[in-house]
Amino acid sequence: MKTVIAATTLLATATAAPRAIDRATYGNLITKEIQGDLSWKTVHPNQNIFAEHTLDQVTSYMGAILEQKPGPSLGLSKKDKLRKAAGFGDSSGLPTNYDSRQQHGSCVQSIRNQLHCGSCWAFAAAETLSDNLCIINSDEGNVKLSAQDLVSCDSTDHGCNGGTLPSAWQYLTTTGIVSDSCLPYTAGNGTVDTCVVDQCAEDSAGSYEKHKCPKSNMLGDTNAIKNGVMQVGSAETGFYVYQDFLQYKSGIYKHDPSTGNNPLGGHAVRIMGWGTDPVSKEDYWLVANSWGSAWGENGYFKISFDDKASAFAMGGGFNCGNLKPAPPAPAPAPGPTTCADLLPTSQCQQFKNTCANGIWGECKATCGCCAEFDKPAYCGNSNFQ
Repeated sequence: MKTVIAATTLLATATAAPRAIDRATYGNLITKEIQGDLSWKTVHPNQNIFAEHTLDQVTSYMGAILEQKPGPSLGLSKKDKLRKAAGFGDSSGLPTNYDSRQQHGSCVQSIRNQLHCGSCWAFAAAETLSDNLCIINSDEGNVKLSAQDLVSCDSTDHGCNGGTLPSAWQYLTTTGIVSDSCLPYTAGNGTVDTCVVDQCAEDSAGSYEKHKCPKSNMLGDTNAIKNGVMQVGSAETGFYVYQDFLQYKSGIYKHDPSTGNNPLGGHAVRIMGWGTDPVSKEDYWLVANSWGSAWGENGYFKISFDDKASAFAMGGGFNCGNLKPAPPAPAPAPGPTTCADLLPTSQCQQFKNTCANGIWGECKATCGCCAEFDKPAYCGNSNFQ
């Protein structure tokens, strides 16, 4: 009998579903963290909110259906990378650091929890619209809008089985969603209630009123997203989640390829700002997640512009509001009256190939402004010989 029990135990162990939190992965990450080779901190498996989840369960929570493939994340343009390397600001007039929680605190939604449902696409959309409308229409106050409305009633998307950001924002624009007090979240167990039109949930405290986005925006690049977040508080975007991301605690996340390169799936989140770490000089996005306030930095995380695998924001961002153009970049200091480098010539050498294409205006002599032929566009018609 003991032999049979032992054999049964071994068989059950061998066939047990893989856990979401792999201790070997944690050991690898914590070693790198101690050695200073990781830009973010990991949470101990015993304190991880996914400790009791299987990998399949967590994978099912990744509900953003993304068009972009895993790969580099959206960050600084080539031009702005060069400007930063030389100690200049980027090519826009946007600030280096921005946190919407500090600028629009009374309108920013608190962290919610999607629980056991792939409804991240709906949460990020509802929360973003809540932020946006509060800032646009300050007289109406901060109305917490219903993610459940999208999960149950947006027939273009698939409830707990996922949704796309463009179709979610189409629904917000054409149909709109009610308040969370009218239709509270009930899909946390993975079961989606049938959509009921023109009435709130039974025993709800809210009134039935659809809140629509008057003008939705698809924000296609880094500065467009920054500009949108700065004006109306937030923007929804998507990225790919890897198993190491589940172990994030704080710092600037960047996927560690040594932990595996197969993403669990797409995930939708809410961009709240951006910044540059004062010590490492790492540029990052500030992001609100929908896994509850016990995860990450009280429900938030930072992700590097230079992340090479998550494709963060590569599909653009979405928000609501009649946005003004981004402020212009400060005018550059007047250049020399004769052909010369504004930067040290030794520093200009590293940009020689790029500034000759018209990107870099501070290395005139090194980059060929003194040449009579094939001069970069910024050299104008002057002939320095």
